[in-house]
Amino acid sequence: MELAELHVITACRKEIACYSSLVSRLFAADIITFPADLAREADHRIANNLSIISSLIRVEANKFSSKAFIPSAEVHDLLTSISARMDTIARLHRLVRQSAGVARVNVAEYLTEIAGATVSTISDNNYIEFELTPDRYVNPKLAATIGLFVCEALTNAIKYAHPTGVSGKIWISAEVAGSVFRVSVTDDGIGLPENFEPDQATSTGLVVMKALAAQSGGSVEFQGLPIGFRVCLDLPLAIVEAIA
Repeated sequence: MELAELHVITACRKEIACYSSLVSRLFAADIITFPADLAREADHRIANNLSIISSLIRVEANKFSSKAFIPSAEVHDLLTSISARMDTIARLHRLVRQSAGVARVNVAEYLTEIAGATVSTISDNNYIEFELTPDRYVNPKLAATIGLFVCEALTNAIKYAHPTGVSGKIWISAEVAGSVFRVSVTDDGIGLPENFEPDQATSTGLVVMKALAAQSGGSVEFQGLPIGFRVCLDLPLAIVEAIA
């Protein structure tokens, strides 16, 4: 991995960690109870963080696109993935900012926005279908986890489901399944590689999805299908229905 790539990854990890820590501290201290509070407390920092990350990526992208340096496909993928993650957080903040007086985020609305933005950022060669519970609301902290999880799963599906570049189909589902709220992303691609072991997976996307599930008190499942691949985030209903 190039040094420039490491700079981008390190910077993004630090900024996302700072944002997550800020939100966690505010919720733990009961400082945040409504979206207006979240927006007021986090507005300045989020704007600064996104500006810093955006500027850093532009600088690195300019280096890679210069005549003296030919960018690899991996570098392009890295930058577009980071852009999608940034957009996921930005869209959550916008939804929270606009929903004055209600400390909840509409999951269907949020995931629909994320999916469209992620596909347009990374590839427009995929068709997405939704199966979303229309009136399911979660607190902003959990919405961030769900949003980033779907962003990672979508990114993986777009990149790896159809390596030959043919058009693909992706299904996004978010609904109650027994005692859990299940969020899943399914593609119709080539499926899992042989001898795939989820616990041994080292790709960034899969590692991030496992970490997001763990930190939210949920679990993640990777399913190889006769045609395609599915990744599921299962969240206990008690967590989903919690106010904060």
